[in-house]
Amino acid sequence: AQAVQLATMKTLDEWSITSRILQAFYGLVFYTWKTFIPTRLTPLVPLPVEATRPAFEAQAYFSMGIVIVVAIVLLLLRKRWPAGIVAVLIYAGVLSPILGIAQSGPQLVADKYAYLACLVWPLLLASGLMWIWRRGRGDRARLHPHAFTGALVGSVALAAVYASLAFEQTRIWQNSYSLWSHAVEMDGNCVLARSNLGMLERQKGNVAKAIEHYEAAFKLNPRDAILLNNYAYALRQDPARLGEAIEILRQAVALRPKFPDLRFTLGNALKDAGEVDAAIVEFNRCLQLHRKQPRPKYHRALGTIYLERRELDKAKHHYEQALALELRLDPRGKGVINAHDRLGRIMLFRENPDAAIGHFRAILEIDPNNNPAKRGIQAAERLRG
Repeated sequence: AQAVQLATMKTLDEWSITSRILQAFYGLVFYTWKTFIPTRLTPLVPLPVEATRPAFEAQAYFSMGIVIVVAIVLLLLRKRWPAGIVAVLIYAGVLSPILGIAQSGPQLVADKYAYLACLVWPLLLASGLMWIWRRGRGDRARLHPHAFTGALVGSVALAAVYASLAFEQTRIWQNSYSLWSHAVEMDGNCVLARSNLGMLERQKGNVAKAIEHYEAAFKLNPRDAILLNNYAYALRQDPARLGEAIEILRQAVALRPKFPDLRFTLGNALKDAGEVDAAIVEFNRCLQLHRKQPRPKYHRALGTIYLERRELDKAKHHYEQALALELRLDPRGKGVINAHDRLGRIMLFRENPDAAIGHFRAILEIDPNNNPAKRGIQAAERLRG
């Protein structure tokens, strides 16, 4: 299975203070730029990796220069045009939580964050129209009498252009596949976009295409543990590349040794490769890392191995633990049915027909048409004689 998203808050070791300051200046310019020129939009611009760091720094320092120049101009005009400095302060204040000082998530910037903060710019434009209208009317008009008409026509034309661009975006956001395909087309260096598109290709059965995207992303950032997990999951579909998948998963675990789902994926790959004892070690490590809130799948994986080995006491213990956890999550879910089924089989192996029938009947209370449970009851009744 795909690993869940890692904790997203970045530490100072992962994203330094200097990087956060550069990100803030970049964001201040980016969101205004994308508001006025909304072309080549993409769901997000990822944090730079080693290969893209130089380009990011060049853009960030250029943005810093723009911000400084704008700040100086607004300070000089603060008495003649106080609205300008007020609007910029509101803009920066609304954006401040997402400028990267407390960086959370994989994005450097994301177009969607511009919506609220950039409301100040249409307000300024509307104020400009009002100013032109007032200055252009009456006997003491200071502007050409058709100035307001020209400005109004220009505004309507601009709104029409933006409406057309917005309509184009609806085609891109039709579904996840069209969205991430567009994101990769806009920025082939976006690791997250390639990883997500790879996952979607794999789900569609296009494993070769999925691996292509994962390999491209891996070359850009070989230290992304979730990417490595997903890459290895795709490789596991090809038995000839199972060893390669295991090696990649070990790299992922080395990057995030306390993240249990990575170890769970590694355990499943080891089991597929016949390294069952090593798989047991990884599954037990998952339980140790999630001791306070263990997941049913960890116990289920161990129960399956021990049942295949006919180590019935151990198998029973883990399936009972899985059942207890599944009952908390969804008392009528598939996980409960699976655990009762396995416990029923174990009771049959132990020649305990009454206990086996109890488990199979519990399944039929949830799913009256469950044929394996009906056959299990029949087998238990034959065992009774």
